[in-house]
Amino acid sequence: MTISPKYLLTYLEASQSQKHISVNEGFRRIEALTQIVIIDRDLTAPPGSPANLDAYIPKATATGDWTGAEDDIAFFDLDEWVIVPPSTGLRVYIDDENIWLYWTGSVWAALPGATMTGRVYGQAALDNTITRVQTFGPGVTKANTGGSEATYEIAGGPPVIIDMTLTAPPGSPSADDMYVVAPTATGDWSGQEDDIARFFDDTVTNGWEFYTPFTGMQIKDLNTNLNYEWTGTLWAVNPLEPHWDEVSFLTALDGADLATSAVDDSNTVHTITFNGNAKLITAQKKFGTASVDFDGTGDYLSIPDHADFNFGKLDFTIEFWVRFTAEPGSDEALIAKWDTSGDDAWMIQYNPTTNVMIGFVSTTGSDFPSAGFDFDIDDISVANFFNSAFHHIALIRASDKIYMYVDGIRGSTVATVTVGLFANTSVDVTIGARRTGAGVSNEMTGQVDEIRITKGFARYTGMAFIIPTKTFPRG
Repeated sequence: MTISPKYLLTYLEASQSQKHISVNEGFRRIEALTQIVIIDRDLTAPPGSPANLDAYIPKATATGDWTGAEDDIAFFDLDEWVIVPPSTGLRVYIDDENIWLYWTGSVWAALPGATMTGRVYGQAALDNTITRVQTFGPGVTKANTGGSEATYEIAGGPPVIIDMTLTAPPGSPSADDMYVVAPTATGDWSGQEDDIARFFDDTVTNGWEFYTPFTGMQIKDLNTNLNYEWTGTLWAVNPLEPHWDEVSFLTALDGADLATSAVDDSNTVHTITFNGNAKLITAQKKFGTASVDFDGTGDYLSIPDHADFNFGKLDFTIEFWVRFTAEPGSDEALIAKWDTSGDDAWMIQYNPTTNVMIGFVSTTGSDFPSAGFDFDIDDISVANFFNSAFHHIALIRASDKIYMYVDGIRGSTVATVTVGLFANTSVDVTIGARRTGAGVSNEMTGQVDEIRITKGFARYTGMAFIIPTKTFPRG
């Protein structure tokens, strides 16, 4: 008997009798493990009266029929529990927490940017008939009718479209190539205008499958490098994130309570290290499931030095959300690429003496040099800042101007850049403190959430702007 490596499906043998038993068991397992909805991941023992195909992630230390199955997928199949170890990258939706998780190979972690549950069309029937299931965002999952074709999954965020202008299939498509069918379609695409055409190639059948878009569905067109959204009648350019390639760093700081890891969702995927007692907490957050908490004593996040954080002559935007419960008694650094020993690029910190949020940018690399160009972006009243709410902070360079914003309001001091090149330094980026040689100083007490750094684009330049009302877009 041969078992498949991912879902542990039993392959049919040529001489096998009663093949329908293995086939039906495989169908039920595919139905349970495709677009998995986990009812709970906090139980250590099976529930008393599970429904067929109910799925759980057993918590340590598991007992009963779940013994030894901690972090595995446990689903109820007819009259017994089936245990399937997760494969790296497997995604699941936790129903009682309203979050997406993926298996890193060692732990379940929050799926970067996955704040929506997706949309499901059709319903998988029980036992030996699987009707079509389509899910878009995050990822695309499809199961074919009647079990005659392979089950497959398209991973990732918005489906990536090769072309939106073709009216007929290309000559030599590759497996998983996707197109939006243009009017007036011919050949195998006839009658499928505006649908997504996906070419699949497996040992059973070759050809095209079509997905009908739902209102609000998003795609990315490689031809134009633009995101599009289906309005219900047409594909319209989606302006949510036209500057994705300029995003140097983006983290939602989401995860389980007290977790000490987070993910950078930018194209570079920078490593984020938690230091001291820095940790995620779910009790306070602006968006998503958590924020990072600092206790003011040796807590900070660090990201290694990278060209993404040295801005040179380019415009930039540094923005995030911060929460204080009381006004600090001394300067507190919120985010910095700045070393007091003299390796300075930029920093945002709060100064209680003057009651302002200050942005610093260096052209010399020296710590607060008397010469050169360090800009104090001040005069922003924060009298109502310490009210236990999250506040949006942004430091911007736009051409020859430096702006500082709090909650979308620009500070009265605007710095003019007379020397365009800012210092490129080797110090790492720190969040919640600034570097002092190998250590840190000016640690903050409070929480930070949803950090985005954009290199090459000034996102806000007016006297005021409407602050974001949801997590920053990805992709």
